[in-house]
Amino acid sequence: MHMRARKVAILAGLIAAESAAQYFLQKAADKRGGANLAAGAATYAVVGVIYYMLLRTGTGLAMANSIWNAGTEISIAVVGWAFFQQRLSMKQVIGVVIALIGIQLLASP
Repeated sequence: MHMRARKVAILAGLIAAESAAQYFLQKAADKRGGANLAAGAATYAVVGVIYYMLLRTGTGLAMANSIWNAGTEISIAVVGWAFFQQRLSMKQVIGVVIALIGIQLLASP
């Protein structure tokens, strides 16, 4: 796999894993622990491994962390809205759009 495609795939996996972890933790908070809490904690361990894999590709720490965090902010906003009926204000929607623009600026050479 081409290195850029590999980095994008790892980054997408990282964002998906953290989004899943936060989903499970929100479910645990709503239902007071149990299996969802364990799933959230375990998924966060996977996040650490995937982040390590991203850094091993040669992606700089600041760049990797910035894109990861912005991507996660967007995905978590969608998860909260889609699965937990959490509403976004217009100001928050504008923030998501700005994050999308920021990811494009960070990812461009």
